[in-house]
Amino acid sequence: MDQDAVAATMTMQLDPDTSLRLLRRLNVVGVVVLVVLLLQLMATLYNLRTTTNESVRLQNQHQVLLSFNSWTR
Repeated sequence: MDQDAVAATMTMQLDPDTSLRLLRRLNVVGVVVLVVLLLQLMATLYNLRTTTNESVRLQNQHQVLLSFNSWTR
C-alpha cells in the first residue's frame, strides 16, 4: 500500500473487513521484524562467544610461549 492509500484508508471510516485485513498485515510485519531481530541477536551472541573463545585460546597460547621462554633462559 502506498502512502496515499494509507491516508485515504485512515481518513475514511474502516469497515470490519478492511480493519481486519490491515491488522493481519501489521501482524505479519511485526512477526517478520521480530524474527529479524531475534536472528540478529543470535548472530551477535554467536560472534561474542566465538570472540571470547578465541581470546581465551590466545591468552593460553601466550602463557605457554612465556613459560617456554623462561625455560630457555
